[in-house]
Amino acid sequence: MSKSSICQFIEKYYPQYYSIETYPASECVRIHKITEPWGIFSNFFHTPITVEGVTFETSERLYQTMKFIDSEAVRQVYGKKGNPKMTAKRLFNEGFQREDWGQMLVDAMKFCLTLKYQQNEEFRKALEDSKGKYIVEDQSTFTKKNPDTWGVKLQNDIYVGPNLLGRLLMELRDNGKLEYTLPDNALSFTQFLSQATLDTDGINREAQYNNSITVEDITKESAIDSTALKVLTYSHPHDTCDGIELHLGNQAMGYPFTCLGHSWKAVEYLYLCGEWSWEGEDAKAIQEDVLTAKSGYAAASYKRSKYKKRRRADYETFRDQWMLWCVWQKCLGNEAYRKHLLSMPDDRIIIEVIKRDKVWAAWPDDNGIYHGANGMGKILTICRRCLKEGTSPAIDADLLNSKCIYILGEKVQF
Repeated sequence: MSKSSICQFIEKYYPQYYSIETYPASECVRIHKITEPWGIFSNFFHTPITVEGVTFETSERLYQTMKFIDSEAVRQVYGKKGNPKMTAKRLFNEGFQREDWGQMLVDAMKFCLTLKYQQNEEFRKALEDSKGKYIVEDQSTFTKKNPDTWGVKLQNDIYVGPNLLGRLLMELRDNGKLEYTLPDNALSFTQFLSQATLDTDGINREAQYNNSITVEDITKESAIDSTALKVLTYSHPHDTCDGIELHLGNQAMGYPFTCLGHSWKAVEYLYLCGEWSWEGEDAKAIQEDVLTAKSGYAAASYKRSKYKKRRRADYETFRDQWMLWCVWQKCLGNEAYRKHLLSMPDDRIIIEVIKRDKVWAAWPDDNGIYHGANGMGKILTICRRCLKEGTSPAIDADLLNSKCIYILGEKVQF
C-alpha cells in the first residue's frame, strides 16, 4: 500500500462514503474527549474487545493491529503502551503495513465497531440514547486546517467534514448492524498473539489486562474470555480456584480492620453503612443495626432488605468510589490481608461470579466468556497494583466529600 491519503482509497473502494457532510451543531452529539459526554463513542474509550481469544482494551488498538500481518509489527502495536495509532504510523513508515489495507480499511472499522457493539452493553445503550441526533467526531481543536476522513470541524454553527466514524456509528445505531467483507486472512494477526508467543516474548495478556484497568473502568461492562485468559473466580468467601484460597470477597471474615475509629469485621459492613449515610440519628441507628449482623452475608441479605426503602436516593452515583475506598481501608488496616492480596498471581484475572449482579460481578455464557462489569474484581486488581507500586488508588475524593457521608454519627473527610 502506498503512503497516499486514505481519501483516495475511500473514493476508489468505498465511494458511498466519499463525500463532505454537514450537520447543524444543535442537532449533534459530538465525540471529542473520552472523559466528556458521549466519549464512549471514541475508539480510544476503554471497552475491552475479544477476538479469537485475544483481548484488546480499545477498538482503536484492535483497528491499528489489523493493519499488519508481520509478527513483530503485530506484537508491537498490541503490546506497546500509549497510543497504538502512533506505533502503527511508525511501522507503516517502515514499510510493514499490509498491502491491501486501502481496500479493507472501512470494512475493518466496521468489524471493530460491530464487536464493540456486540460485547459492550454500555456502548449499545449510549447509541440508543443518541437516537434522533447526528453523531460527529469533532476535530475543531485540531491544529490542521481541515478534518481528516473520520471527523468534522465546526464552521458557523455547522459541523462540516467527511465524518466517517460518525456515519458508521449512526449506521450501526439505526440498523443494528454493519455490513462488511474482510479478506480471508484479516484475522491472521491473532496467531502472533497466542498465549505461548506472548509468554515467550514477555508480554502477558492477563498482566496487560490487569495493568490497563483504571478507576473509571470499575462499573463498565467487560467481556473476559476464560478459554483464552487465565482467571481466578470466586462466588463465596472461602472459595478456592486452582488450589488458591481466594478469601477475597467483601463478606469474607478473618481480616478485621480499624477505620474511622471503629473496628470492622468485614468490608461489607462498612460498605453497607454507606447506603444509609445521611446526617442524623435515624441513619446512625440503621448503621448500628447493620453492625449487629453475625456475618457479612447476613448484613447484606437481611439488613439491606430491612432498610431497602430508606436507602440514599443518590447512592448509585458514588457507590463505586465508596466501595473502592472501603476496600482500600481494609488494605491499609490489615497487614495479613495486604500480604494475601499481593500473593494473588499476576497472570490471573480476578472475577467475582454472581449470576444476577452485573455491576460487582460477572457471569459466564456457554462459551466461557464472562459478561458483566466485574467491579469487585477490578477494585481488587487496582488495590493489588497500588500495593505493589507503593501508590494509592485514584479515588474521587471530591465526589465523595460532596455527598456528605456520615458513618456512625461522624462526617467522613476523604
